Formats: sequence, C-alpha cells, structure tokens
Amino acid sequence: LRRSELRFRTLTEATRASIFIWRGTGFIFANSAMEQNMGYSRSELMNMDFWEVVHPDCREQVKRNGLARLRGDQAPSRYETRIVTKDGEVRWIELSPQVIEFDGERSVIGTAFDVTDRKRAEAERARLAAIVDHSEDAIFSLDLEGKIISWNRGAERVFGWPAEEAVGSGVAILIPPGLDDALSRRVRQVALGQSPHHFESICTRNGTEQIVVSQTISAVKDAVGHVVGVSVIARDVTEKRKLEREILEVIAREQRRIGRDLHDTLGQELTGLSYLSRSLQRKLAAERPREAESANTIVAGIQRAIGMVRRAVSGLAPVEVDASGLRVALQQLVDETSARCDVDCRMECDVDIDMEDDAVATHVYRIVQEAVNNAVKHAHATQIRVNPELQHSCLVVSVRDNGIGIDERAERSEGFGLRIMRHRAAAINGSLQIQADEFGGTVVTCSVPLRTSPTYVAV
Repeated sequence: LRRSELRFRTLTEATRASIFIWRGTGFIFANSAMEQNMGYSRSELMNMDFWEVVHPDCREQVKRNGLARLRGDQAPSRYETRIVTKDGEVRWIELSPQVIEFDGERSVIGTAFDVTDRKRAEAERARLAAIVDHSEDAIFSLDLEGKIISWNRGAERVFGWPAEEAVGSGVAILIPPGLDDALSRRVRQVALGQSPHHFESICTRNGTEQIVVSQTISAVKDAVGHVVGVSVIARDVTEKRKLEREILEVIAREQRRIGRDLHDTLGQELTGLSYLSRSLQRKLAAERPREAESANTIVAGIQRAIGMVRRAVSGLAPVEVDASGLRVALQQLVDETSARCDVDCRMECDVDIDMEDDAVATHVYRIVQEAVNNAVKHAHATQIRVNPELQHSCLVVSVRDNGIGIDERAERSEGFGLRIMRHRAAAINGSLQIQADEFGGTVVTCSVPLRTSPTYVAV
C-alpha cells in the first residue's frame, strides 16, 4: 500500500496538470502543479472549502455534474469551467473528475489543465469573426486555385450571392463573361510572394448587374509562413465612380465655357486690335518712320497675345478621340509637343491599339496629355517617351521623362491636374501610378482594361 501511495505521489508530482482529491467540500490532496496554478500553498488548500476556488458563476454547473457522478448517473467526463486563483485572477480549466476510493472512502479525483490561453484565443477569433461578418465591406477568402472558402454578410450584399452558394464556387461567379479576370491574376501574383495589391475591376452582382469594385488582396499564410490562400476586402464604388464622372463632365463643361469666352471676347478683341495696329503701322511707316518702330513692337505683342489665347483655348477645348484612332492622336500629341516646346518627345509603340469605347480612349488621351504637359512645365524635361503596350488584356501607357524627378516635385504631386488624372483613370476602371525612374526623372503609368463597361462618359 505504501509503495502504491509513493508511486501515486511520484506520478502526480511529475505532471504539469493540476491533480487534486476532495471529499465532501474539502481538499484532501493537491499536487505541486495545483499549488503553482492556484497560488495557494498545499497547507492553505487543505484548510479551504472546495467551492472557494470555483468561480461563483460556475458552482451550480460543477455541483450538478458532481452529484450526478456520485449517484452513478450520466455526467460529462470532461468539461470546461472557471476557477479563481489566490490573487483573484479568473482562469479557465478543462476539468476531468472521477469517483474513486481513497483511504477507504468515496472521494473525487480531479485533473485540470489550464486552457485560459486557448479560451482567450477562441474569444479573440470569435470577436474578429463577428467584426468580419458584420462589416459593410465584402470580406472573403480564396484558396490558391481561386475557390471561395469564406464569405461574409458584406460579400452577400455586394455580390448578391448567399454564402451557401458562394462558398465552394470559383471566383468566376464574380466576373462578367468576357471581361478581364484581374482578381485571379492577382491571386497568382500573391501566391508567388508579391506584395498585397489594391485594384479596381468590373465585377457582377448575382451574375446580372455590373458593378465597379475596389479590392485589396493579401496573402494568408500557415504556421510556417507558406502562402495557402488569399483574403480579399472589396467595396462597391459604382456610385462613387458615377459621381466622379459627373464631376469630370462639370469640369469639361466649364472648360468649354471658358474656352468659348476667351475666343469670343478676348480673342475677338485682340483680333480687332491687331487689324488696327497693322493699319497704324503701315500709316506710320509712310509718314513717321521713327514712331513706326513702336508700332511694330505693339503689333508683335498683340500677335503673341493672340497666340497665347489660341493655345489656351486649344488646351481647354475637349479632345474627342475615336477608339480606333487613339494611336494616331497620341502620335499627334508628341509631334506637337516636340515642335511647340522644343523637347525630344517621341512615342514608342509597336502594337495596334484597338479599344471598344471612344470615351475610354478620350480619357486615356487626356491622362497622357496631362502627364506630358507636367513633364514639360514642372519637371523641365528635355526628353519624353510615350510607350503604349498591351499587358494581360489591358492597355498600359507609360510616360517617362528625364526631368528633375518625383522627390523634388513632391509638393506639387497631388495638385489639381494630378487629381484629375486619378479621377479619369478611376472613371474608366483603370489605375494610375507615379514613381521615380531608376535612371532619373519620373514615370507615369496608366493601365486600363481594353474591354470595359459601356457606361463611361467622355469629358
């Protein structure tokens, strides 16, 4: 018997689990782990009521299970409950009680594992899951094959598919037939270790209605850091893009009005003064040659002013670009820039640009026009290269200059012109990037799908 008791104590002292025996309402045995986990010494425990360490909210549960076990009724062999340590800390344990004979009397032996950290982690996961589920944004996850594995309520609202239909389906249910599948392409990029992506694309709501969706995609990694999927946060920005297009329309109308006013008022006034000054110049040349020199100066100044007004009117007047004529329009732009501004401006293009929408082509032209003008006016560039190319069913146009660089232009980088460029890119479901060139200068890159929604407005 003594040998069995010694073996029991040796085993109970070797485990990290709390092991204790109680009879009635008092402890009659507690191992070292029990002391350490509870904060009480063994002698303190032996003089305590068992219920003192059980959390008040859990006493009825423990009592009900214990009485059922003593009666021989069915009771859980393992369950979770809460205890209170000596310093008042509430901790969760997984309790496994069993009726035994100890010193010839019926007693209960309990084995308890501290599961506080696990319970806290579960609570945190539940809290985060609730945040995700109640988010207004669509939040969902995909495996590396593009299959949907989670789908929150926001995704149901944005895309129109209930979770039971979306989960297990491929990402193709979100993409209108025939349009570029930017999401699947970016899933592959993230799987290869590239940085998280933010982009916009045309998606479909319940397979019927096209919407513009802003998406951020990030890698989901396992415990050893391997990418096992991606998470996507998506927001319907269709109404925002419509508003931006309306803003661009208002700007275009105002530009046209100012252009007409300049042409019809100041332009006509200067033209009249030009005729008068030329007449005066000829009269003075015949009668008073010395004063004629001053008249020549006036005539030249008026002609310069007329040229300035014409250039201003030309810049304010909208340029309507045919979808099939974008390449020609860009070529004219670089030729005129070279001639007018005395810079080496060229287009490097060896592809046919075949866009479906005249409005999209006009937006792209205006973005390139603004980038070229910025390179001349603000970057003081002497070389500008416009390079349209096709990438993944998208038209990507880069404008590269050898000017002063983006860092020195930082204060002006978010000026009105650049904001309009960004609005234009967003309005045609495109993206705009402005970054320093590794060889000096700046690169402005606009990317837009070749096939887009037909609802865009040219301004």
